[in-house]
Amino acid sequence: MQGKESIESAKKMIENAIAFEEAGVFAIVLECLPSALGTLIDEKALLYLQLA
Repeated sequence: MQGKESIESAKKMIENAIAFEEAGVFAIVLECLPSALGTLIDEKALLYLQLA
């Protein structure tokens, strides 16, 4: 499960989502991560997220 190991790995996932957004990505699919982390990414990035 990504982002569960440490705060740093969770922060890296949030940073990556924001970097994807800045690069022009408009949607990502997030799988196998804590729901709280998915919610944080959803709040920080304006991407369309599909949580699977």
